[in-house]
Amino acid sequence: AAFFGYEIHVGISTGKALDRPLLQMASGESEGAISEDESIMGTYVHGIFDDPGACAYLLKWAGVDKLELIDFAVLSEQGIERMADTLEVYMDMSKLESAMALYCN
Repeated sequence: AAFFGYEIHVGISTGKALDRPLLQMASGESEGAISEDESIMGTYVHGIFDDPGACAYLLKWAGVDKLELIDFAVLSEQGIERMADTLEVYMDMSKLESAMALYCN
C-alpha cells in the first residue's frame, strides 16, 4: 500500500530483522522490519496511520476485518476552515490586518 509519513530517528538500527524490510520509501531505500513469522513489525515512519490506505493495510495485517476509515487530511482541513470561519465572525479582521501590517513589515 502506498503511504505518506516522515521519518525521525537518531542512530543506526542493526540486526537480522532488517533483512526483511517493512516498507520501501519513495527514494528506494528500505525502512522498518517485519519478523519472519510476520507477527511483529516496526518502523521509524511517523504519520503512517494518517493515510487511509496504509492504515487499512496495517489494520488488516493486525486482524481487523471491519474498518471505518477516516481521512485525517480532509478532517484536518475541515477543522482549519471551521476555525477560520469562526475567527472571521467573531474578530475584527480589519484591526487584526492593521496590527499584522505594523509588525510584519
